[in-house]
Amino acid sequence: MLNREKGLHILRIAGSIFFFLFSVLVLIFAIEIAFLYLTIWGVIITTIYFILAVCLSRNQKLRLATEALFTGLWTINWTITIIYWCYIFPLITDNVYVTFLFHGLPLIFTIGEFCLNDFQILRKYYLIPAIIELLYFILNIITTEVTKSTIYPGINYVNAITYIILIVVLIIFASSLEIGRLLKIKVNRYWRNKTRENNSTFGEQLVFNNMDTSTVQ
Repeated sequence: MLNREKGLHILRIAGSIFFFLFSVLVLIFAIEIAFLYLTIWGVIITTIYFILAVCLSRNQKLRLATEALFTGLWTINWTITIIYWCYIFPLITDNVYVTFLFHGLPLIFTIGEFCLNDFQILRKYYLIPAIIELLYFILNIITTEVTKSTIYPGINYVNAITYIILIVVLIIFASSLEIGRLLKIKVNRYWRNKTRENNSTFGEQLVFNNMDTSTVQ
């Protein structure tokens, strides 16, 4: 039976390989525009995270950095996915399958990681995704002003929709972190209880086997 540790290891290896290849292809074929999109930032952060997570099994010194990055990964991928599918996707005609690779798969892997790892989402790490998203929006504003064209539909920093979207982004950012923090406490508690139950069952079985052996003798 596939246990938690093996499942997490498989997920991390699959994620590191897939997102590494995905990032390389994106940077090869679209490097001139890649960093203009928060989606690509999300894919690259996802790649870095899963590579670090695989290395974590061999080097526990990476744990703190990986745990901190997971907090950023969690909220950034939620923000990208919700904003894209609720606002941007209805306004464009992109291929839905290709779109899913960029705006669905990273979050699916992130949720899988969330359910299986033993990290915590801590408030002291909130500054990391805040800085990442702030840097992106500064780049977005500069690019929009210099080129006089929008990167995302309607986001030009002069109309009302721009600031409505920014407020929604802040709400998603804050709520995903706080909801994630509370859920992660419950998930980690579940796995701790599961481990205790398994250890207790194993101990009882060991005692029972010893009793059987003694009886036979």
